[in-house]
Amino acid sequence: MVVAARELVGDFEPGALHTASGQLTVYPNSPVVVAEHSWDQNPYSEDGVELAWSVADDLGLNSAKVMVVAGHDSTNMKDEAPTVMLFIPSVDGISHSLQEFTKDEDLVLELHHLTEVVLRLAAGAVA
Repeated sequence: MVVAARELVGDFEPGALHTASGQLTVYPNSPVVVAEHSWDQNPYSEDGVELAWSVADDLGLNSAKVMVVAGHDSTNMKDEAPTVMLFIPSVDGISHSLQEFTKDEDLVLELHHLTEVVLRLAAGAVA
C-alpha cells in the first residue's frame, strides 16, 4: 500500500500530491511471518528434491516431502539456479512462531546435510 501510494504521486504535477505513512498495523505482526502474502504451489525441480533425499538417506537422516506455499527466498531463485529447501525439525512441530525451538543436535545434523547437498550441487549433481 505504501508503494502504491508513492507511485500514485507520479500521476500528478510535481508538488501537487504528497504521501506519508506514519504507522502500519499488520497481522499477525510476528517477526517470523510475512503478513498475509500467499503464492500458488511452486514446486522445486525433482532432481534437486531427489538429491536432498539421497543425501539425507546417505547420512541416515529421516526425511519427508513438504509442500511449501510460503514465499521463501529460494522460491525466487529456483528457476535461475539449482535450488532445494531443507527443513530442520522443530520441537513439538512448532514453526514460524516465537515459540519455535530446534535442538542443537538437529541443527548440527542439518548442517552436515546442507554441506553435502551444496558439495554435490557444486560438483554438478543437478544441472
